[in-house]
Amino acid sequence: MGLITILVGAGQAIGPLIGGAMNDAYSSLAPSYIFSGVVFVAAAGAALLLPRGSKSSQGPAVVLPELPKQRGVR
Repeated sequence: MGLITILVGAGQAIGPLIGGAMNDAYSSLAPSYIFSGVVFVAAAGAALLLPRGSKSSQGPAVVLPELPKQRGVR
């Protein structure tokens, strides 16, 4: 979880720099939007390739207690 947080923070810091540089180079935001869309699709595809965890690694199922019945509430 910590690694994901660090990577998101790095993306938040570097993304505007890259987008601004692309805007200056092309005098338009369209290339930066296309680039971000391509990166998103690539990341989504990579996420689909990640292995699923086994059911045994999720730990035992937790049974939650029932909520008490409330009186006078419809």
